[in-house]
Amino acid sequence: MATPSTARLCKPQFLLVPVEMLTKAGGWGNLVNSLSNMLGPVLGAAFIAMFPIASIMLIDIFGAVSAIICLLFVKISNIPQNSEKPYLLSDMKHGLSVNRVVMPPNDPPL
Repeated sequence: MATPSTARLCKPQFLLVPVEMLTKAGGWGNLVNSLSNMLGPVLGAAFIAMFPIASIMLIDIFGAVSAIICLLFVKISNIPQNSEKPYLLSDMKHGLSVNRVVMPPNDPPL
């Protein structure tokens, strides 16, 4: 049940990974997210216990600079713009109607 606006976003030319690798890429993304959520506080507490706050700030600045340097090498393709006007209210109504169909009536809304 794809509308023209959602179908436009799901075209293979707009995907970052090939269609056959979407599940694997999603799994890797979830793994990295889970590991960072678990190891981040542990490493933060260890660094606070071992180093003064000025050193921790330098580590944070080094991480930000290294992330910026990595982003300099990322090539972003030019996505062609179309002249289709976005319809906010009709898209919201469509999303809510799909949500009502998918969500069973006895489940409380999120």
